[in-house]
Parts: sequence; C-alpha cells; structure tokens
Amino acid sequence: MFEEIASAIQNYFLLIIFAIALVILSLALRNRKKAIQKDLMNFDQYKIDWKKAHMYQEEINQDVRSGFDKWLKFNFTLSRHFAKVGFTPNLASALAFLLSIASAYCFIRVGFEIGGNFFVSDFYIALAVAFLLLSGLMDVVDGAIARLSYLSSAFGDFLDNVLDKYSDAIVLIGLVIAGLATPIVGLAALVGSFLVDYARARTMGLGLKRTKVTIGERPFRMILISGAAAFQFVAQFAAAINIIVPIGNNMYLHQLFLSSIQWGVLVLAVLTHFSTIQIAFHAKKKLPREPPPQI
Repeated sequence: MFEEIASAIQNYFLLIIFAIALVILSLALRNRKKAIQKDLMNFDQYKIDWKKAHMYQEEINQDVRSGFDKWLKFNFTLSRHFAKVGFTPNLASALAFLLSIASAYCFIRVGFEIGGNFFVSDFYIALAVAFLLLSGLMDVVDGAIARLSYLSSAFGDFLDNVLDKYSDAIVLIGLVIAGLATPIVGLAALVGSFLVDYARARTMGLGLKRTKVTIGERPFRMILISGAAAFQFVAQFAAAINIIVPIGNNMYLHQLFLSSIQWGVLVLAVLTHFSTIQIAFHAKKKLPREPPPQI
C-alpha cells in the first residue's frame, strides 16, 4: 500500500506541484479586489525605503548606479504587478519554496535518467534550472511586495528566511540523492550556505550596521548551480547527438563537462566557506568593542 502511494506521488509529482501552485494563485486572486484598492509605494519611495532597509548609505559610482537603478526598477515593476494580482509576501514566499521543491525533484529525475537517455535527462535539467531561477526570482519578489505594500512584518521576515534555508537544503539534498554531487561535497556546500547566512545575521544582531557583501550570497549560489547545470546540459546534448571533439587519447571535449554539476557544488562549498571567513574578518574589524547587553 505504502509503495503504491509512493509510486503514484513519484509519477505525478510535478502535477501535484502544479496543483498546489494553482491553489496559491487562487488564494492570491481572492485578494485581488482588496489589492487593487490598496495604496502602493511609488518608485522613488521604494528606492529610499530599500536603501534604508539595506543600510545602503554609501555613494556608488555612476557606472554601478546605472545597473543598480535598472535592477531596482525591474524589481519594483515586477513586484508591483504581483501585488496587484493579489499576492501577499507570504504567498510569494510559499510559491518560491514550492518552486525549489520542483527543482529538486527534477534534479533527482536527471540522476535517474542520466545513464539511459541523455535527451530525457536534459529535459529535466532544463526544468530544474527554470524552476530554480523562478524560485530565486520569487524570493526577491516577496520582500519587495512587503515593502511596496506596507506589509513588512517581523514574522514575514522570519518565515522568508526559514523557507529560504529549507529551499537551499532541499535542492542540495536533491543533487546528492540524484548522484549529481557526492554526499561529502553536498554536505560541505549545505553547511557553507547556512554559515554564510548565519554569520551575516549574527553580526548584524551583535550591532554591525552593514555586513560585507560576498560572493557566497544566495542569488550567486543559485546562479552558480544553474550555470553548472547548463554546462552539463550542453555536454549531454553533444553526447546524445554524437558531436565528438577529440582532445587526446580516448578523450573527448564533452566528457570534461559531464560532471559539471558536481564541480559546481564543489566550487559552491569552497566559496561559501571562504565567504564566511570574509564576514568573520570584517566583523572583527567593524563590531563594537563593548559586549551586547544581556537579555
């Protein structure tokens, strides 16, 4: 009985995810009328509030400012549309979490198919990357919706952070289950990902107004895994259609990239631990000398 239920869930997992996503969308649409009538921030207000929330008080040069403003404008416009549809910050966080589960499932299917059919495996790689990037986009949107809708709350921030950690863990565990990353490398990357975020939150809790920006940030981690998966996609596709480029004795170019995800997770592990050390050194220089008050 249990095996039959597990088999049914496995066979229809993406349909189940799609059904849950529709439920989230329906909940958002129920809020639409109220959302349309609600006052939202304009872009200038949003920009000021964003800088204040991120303690961004330093001037930036003109070249960086252009890209910075474009990103904020895109973020604001997209999030405003979601807010008008009826999405609340918590619904957006739930959708981001759901998409990360779908991504992990697709990575697991990649591992199951990789020894048999590269075309099918590549199909699941494409889905996994698409779901992962959409999850990252929704993770950005939820905070923006909270800000421009005046719905920011301590619990919302807490929920977003907890779901982010679950999302990171689920994707990396999925890669390990699929055999796309060895357990030791996956565990090192998981611990490093958690430590970067913990170190940042802890230093701010101890009184540091602004923490060091590192290459171990969550958006970079998602892009790194997606980029590694893209390389593996191309290598598998080349093997599937028999594009063979010899580079030595019994060695071909595509073979170097058939383990790209494994190497990507390894790089992720190294960079996240390096970033944690960076934050520690930055905290040592910048934290106030006085101990925090005891509660």
